[in-house]
Amino acid sequence: MLITKPKALALLEQIVNEYGADHISDRCTYTLWDSSKFEYTRTPNCIVGQVLAKVDPAIIDRIVEDKEQSRGADNVLTDKAYVGDVRFSAPAVKVLSVAQILQDGRDFDGEFGGSSDNMPWGQVLENVKKL
Repeated sequence: MLITKPKALALLEQIVNEYGADHISDRCTYTLWDSSKFEYTRTPNCIVGQVLAKVDPAIIDRIVEDKEQSRGADNVLTDKAYVGDVRFSAPAVKVLSVAQILQDGRDFDGEFGGSSDNMPWGQVLENVKKL
């Protein structure tokens, strides 16, 4: 399966509609540690993790199994060990990587319309549509 830029934008839009344009992820991980069960959940709390879960839930399973929570979106999206048979076009990787940067408040120079503050997912979507 190939995820193109239009498909990536459609997935982001679907996620924004589900969570609301004002949703902010204060701590981005692809999965969450459940201390009561001493295991990682399969529920991403970041926008790119949500995309990965919609594309193929097995991607999140592989991240959980590897206990890899700190990899950047661009690394996960291009690593066959995680994405398996799913492929992301270069423009899709850029859209999703920038979405992650904006969500995390890592657009320190304002190149993509962000800042050092975590950005609401609706604003993330509007900014990456301009890419």
